[in-house]
Amino acid sequence: MRKWIPIYAAAVLLFTSLHPVYAARNEHPPAIKSALSADNGLKQQVDLWVNELSKQPPFEDWKSAEYHISALGPGTHGWLITFTADNAPLGYMVVHAKPEGGYQLGEYGYGKEPLFTLQPLYSSMVQLELIPSTYPKRLPQNNNHNPLFELEQMYLSPLLAVWKVTMRQEQKTVHYFDAKTGEYLPISEKEWDKADQSVKKTIHAEISSKKPASPISTIVAKQLNPAFDVYERFPWLTKPPIKGNVINEVSLLLEQRKKVWYSAEPYGKTVRYVWPVIGYQQWDDGRLYIAVAQEGARFIPSHVLTGAGSFYD
Repeated sequence: MRKWIPIYAAAVLLFTSLHPVYAARNEHPPAIKSALSADNGLKQQVDLWVNELSKQPPFEDWKSAEYHISALGPGTHGWLITFTADNAPLGYMVVHAKPEGGYQLGEYGYGKEPLFTLQPLYSSMVQLELIPSTYPKRLPQNNNHNPLFELEQMYLSPLLAVWKVTMRQEQKTVHYFDAKTGEYLPISEKEWDKADQSVKKTIHAEISSKKPASPISTIVAKQLNPAFDVYERFPWLTKPPIKGNVINEVSLLLEQRKKVWYSAEPYGKTVRYVWPVIGYQQWDDGRLYIAVAQEGARFIPSHVLTGAGSFYD
């Protein structure tokens, strides 16, 4: 299932999906740093969130899962937590530090391909002939040991999360891949930098919100519907978006088990994301996370989605 549409494609084009390789902004890749590198406060907070989420299907396996904590990169004040059982991926969390102390759950999700999984990236790079199919699937853990390309993990928000791949040949060409699916994104460094600048103020305002961080939160309302083929209809092309109190309307539609679509163009007109909306979870601290189907499901803060795109029914 495709999750973005190049603007130059025909409106109803169902193009071939791609899959990815690896890049970290740190000297060491995110997956290498273990929970030992995080302070006890962060681990305690993650345990509290896991305890609550594991009561909800389909997060039950998280209760006995192992997890690894790694920094998202310089300037993010955030961490990527990946969950595994018997070395098989189960899901992930993105956690941000709040300036006044405590932690905020940025996004989370379940599925076999969490954020910044290497296999989809590897597949996409082979398909684009950036690397040969004979290239080792276990990519070098340190960019200094990689003669062909440099990998960087870039995370600004749930809609702006990418692998940046810089080829080491003389031209040093740069390519971007979706951090969740590994799909190639036809954007330039200029377009990424523009998105970077536009989102920084929003991120700072959100993480610096005056609302105190709650160390313990519980889920007070929820809905989870089956995933569906996002291309069975094209409401983002044929009808206006949902208006008014958008989140209330979306929640009501989901509770009625109606199909809802989400569409956004985070890089201007270059790329369009279209995702099936399949549920929500409301936490007692007031935060509402909307679930979109994307190689599993991602639970993204509702204000992030309403601020970047539109919902359709």
